[in-house]
Amino acid sequence: MGESCFEKFMALDVNKRVIGLEKSDDYDDFCIPIGAKIFAGLGVDGVQFCMIDGFDDMVFSISPYALYNKYVNPLSYHFEDFLGLVLSCKNSNPLEQIYWSNEDDFTAFLEEDMKNLFDGQELALQRIQTELQITPIPDPFSYVKKIQAEFDYSLIKYSDEFYEVTGLDKDMF
Repeated sequence: MGESCFEKFMALDVNKRVIGLEKSDDYDDFCIPIGAKIFAGLGVDGVQFCMIDGFDDMVFSISPYALYNKYVNPLSYHFEDFLGLVLSCKNSNPLEQIYWSNEDDFTAFLEEDMKNLFDGQELALQRIQTELQITPIPDPFSYVKKIQAEFDYSLIKYSDEFYEVTGLDKDMF
């Protein structure tokens, strides 16, 4: 069996930090779900990206500063699609914003974000697209909103610490 897209991406020698996919070993937030395999983060506000055991290669965002008690949100059905979303948005930051945004706010955020590209960002994106043969997702907002609307959030399991910190009832999830 060949190397997965995830494995190829992780081995790819590009500056992942400039596209919001910085690797870090400092993942110890109360809202990390049980079985989460964190592979990157924005490097700010504790926002991280993961896959969770039992959800195949679906990609989720984790945000300790979540709105509406949604600390973990699905972003893509497959890792390849996640990279396609990153290519469309020029980095991963806008993807985490979709859950609480309407389309107009997201579009304005995306346009502003694209004005401030980091050195090497376009090169990193180009290499991901070329070397991994990933195609940008044409409408990232609709793609992510659809998956979030269809997703059963009660399937995500959290530690006891999560319920202690948030004061939420385990039976609500």
